[in-house]
Amino acid sequence: MIYYELGLTPRELALLAVLDRERTNRVTVTQAKGLFGPNAGAVLSNLARKRAIDRVGRGIYVTRPLRAIGRPWSISALAAVELALADDPHYIGGLAALTIHRLTDQLNSSLVDVFVSAWRRLRTVSNANVRFHTVSKREIELGTMTVPIDDADVRISDPEKTIVDALNHPTAFGGTAQGLRIADDSLDKVDLQKLVTYAIELSPTSTLQRLGVLLQRRDADDEEQARIAALVRNTRNLPAMIPGPRRGRFNTTWRIFENDQVEASR
Repeated sequence: MIYYELGLTPRELALLAVLDRERTNRVTVTQAKGLFGPNAGAVLSNLARKRAIDRVGRGIYVTRPLRAIGRPWSISALAAVELALADDPHYIGGLAALTIHRLTDQLNSSLVDVFVSAWRRLRTVSNANVRFHTVSKREIELGTMTVPIDDADVRISDPEKTIVDALNHPTAFGGTAQGLRIADDSLDKVDLQKLVTYAIELSPTSTLQRLGVLLQRRDADDEEQARIAALVRNTRNLPAMIPGPRRGRFNTTWRIFENDQVEASR
């Protein structure tokens, strides 16, 4: 049988059988020790080395159906990241969230942006580069949802939160100019009231000013514009739409230099 071709020991097969019977897709060393004693960590490590399970984090492994052992099998990067971080506050956003919500025509599978509450190193999971962005606990709590992917409930930013992130955390989207373009292209595809609520709750003044300009250009609902205008009316912050030279028209309503249109016309 394929199990013996892989060199699986009776103890390793017993652990795999228990996990399969319980239909679990994720196991930690701590959980395994509760089932098989103090040496369970070494058993899991050996199973990963023999490619019977996959290590996705320190002491965290993704399992597979027993019938799939030794056969071609893979788990998506998004599901693997979710299973690796299931015990920690987080959500997946950036380009991956744009793709899931169909706010872009591009497929983004080689880079996964994860928003977390504590700093982490860049790592590779399921052949995808995972990039971490440290944000406040409030940002993690507000505006997320779960999407089932490969039997994992993947926590991602909802459409409106994704657009706010494009303005607040543009490095996850390719930079400030790209974040602005993403937000501008998506305003007609999301719930504007919810987006403005998130922005007011989570964004610095400069983001509110940029969002105000985008809403004004789209001739968006006056009430939603007014909610933001009330917060920036007396600000002394005079940014530009894109960090850099303050050229172009100065928007007196939003107190910001519209240098992005200057760049676009060049």
